[in-house]
Amino acid sequence: MRGYYQKFIPNFNILSSPLSGLTRKNQPEKVRWTAECEEAFMNLKTALMEKPILRLPNLNKDFVLRTDASHIGLGAVLLQEEDGDHPPRLFPIAYASRVLNKAERNYAAVELECLALV
Repeated sequence: MRGYYQKFIPNFNILSSPLSGLTRKNQPEKVRWTAECEEAFMNLKTALMEKPILRLPNLNKDFVLRTDASHIGLGAVLLQEEDGDHPPRLFPIAYASRVLNKAERNYAAVELECLALV
């Protein structure tokens, strides 16, 4: 998600740099979550939930639902096109996610994708 929305967040690369370092190749398997990482995560999370990213819904327009699933959790974003943007861009109206329970972790990939819709 960050790849798509980074163009809307001023100074995104600076804000996310403590987190980007956690995913570099040849790093130890154990992540060192520091106060700096926590602050960067909270700042990016806040930026994703405020204008110009998060918008109010227009009930007269179509919605787009994008979902994703893994054997750990589910995620979804409800999106809508903004008037006047050329090319048209989708902006989030709401986010949803949750961790899978023990039984759900045994579902096949297609079942997980369907569960994300529900």
